[in-house]
Amino acid sequence: MKKEKMITITYVVSGIFLLTISFLGGMLVEKNLSQDTNVNDKVTYEIETIEDSKINNPVLYIEGESENIYLIGLSNIYSNQKDLSEVYNGNYISNLIEKINYSENNQDYIIYRDFKTLSNNGLSLVKCNNSNNIYIGPMNLVFNSDFCISENPKNGTTFIKTYKVLNVADSNDYDYLYLTLRQYQCEEVVTVRVKRKLCPDIKANSNYEFTFEYTSNMVEENINSVFSNTNLLKITLTDKEGMDQIQDGV
Repeated sequence: MKKEKMITITYVVSGIFLLTISFLGGMLVEKNLSQDTNVNDKVTYEIETIEDSKINNPVLYIEGESENIYLIGLSNIYSNQKDLSEVYNGNYISNLIEKINYSENNQDYIIYRDFKTLSNNGLSLVKCNNSNNIYIGPMNLVFNSDFCISENPKNGTTFIKTYKVLNVADSNDYDYLYLTLRQYQCEEVVTVRVKRKLCPDIKANSNYEFTFEYTSNMVEENINSVFSNTNLLKITLTDKEGMDQIQDGV
């Protein structure tokens, strides 16, 4: 009788032990599965931004050899968990643009928008057409096109071009004259409209020095661009010929 009782107690103890082991094992497996699920749910973004709505004007972030990067509405930006300034190279922006699938074309710039595919908050990247400036901001950035207007660093300074006046003609407006001009050793011949008061006694087949003032507009080395993008200040008769003439570069 005692032997049978001992056997029964042994079975009971063994059963309790096995149940306890199974229970603890189940809890451990469930915990591991839960941890694995949390790890899989965490998304790692290539780019992370820190947004700051108080920063409304561009702040120079990186001054590169071929481009300048400004932040708008962002206090910082990270690439692969490192400050972008630490990993930036000359190809970084072009490589990033290739990964962004949405773009908007404007007259002075192109804006690329990432809708939280590459970045945690989404971002906007603006590339100016006529300057080397790049602007990075929040996904819904409303961009001011004035940031992409190139300003002439010579604004306010003057230069002189010498032209031979081939013809002089009256305008329908008495205050103006039409002058047909040619620069020495150039084939370009252009007729321009100027104020009569600058040269009331101007005559054809003579050389004149034209003094111009730079504006914010960029100027190209041709007559139309010079007269369209500057202020004409003065016209003076000159006796200088050929290579002795003043021909300032623009």
